[in-house]
Amino acid sequence: MENIAQLINSKDYLRLVEACEDFELQIANDSAAQEHVEEFYTILFIAYALVNDLNAARFLRKRLLARNTMPHNAQIDAAWRICVVLWQRRYPDFYEALDAFQWCPLVLALIEDLRESVRAKLTELFQKSYTLIDVPTAVKYFGLPETDLIPGKLYI
Repeated sequence: MENIAQLINSKDYLRLVEACEDFELQIANDSAAQEHVEEFYTILFIAYALVNDLNAARFLRKRLLARNTMPHNAQIDAAWRICVVLWQRRYPDFYEALDAFQWCPLVLALIEDLRESVRAKLTELFQKSYTLIDVPTAVKYFGLPETDLIPGKLYI
């Protein structure tokens, strides 16, 4: 898990996904590696969301359910919910899901990066697609209160 923490701090999410996938294989073969399994699966789900590989997150979930090794953990369930709402492009629910759970410190850094990443992608999409966006729509898609929206930047 030390290597995973370093990759989170360096924000190298592609390498984080690779390291997590390697660690998943280690967990399958080594019962001693089960120590941080709940935190690990949470990190892997969020890392998949960060690299925009929600299909891999979906197959991770299926794999865990098929092996019946999915630990019943509220943090893992909350991370999976984030992947589901992103897959379905339900952005208001996405921001609600991010804020609905008390994340452990290691995961919290990923959550904040995911929040900013989604906002940046939506900002770019809206700038290409719209010349004007009303305040209620911007609040819904950016998960920000009206007072935090910047006229001009988000085309309000």
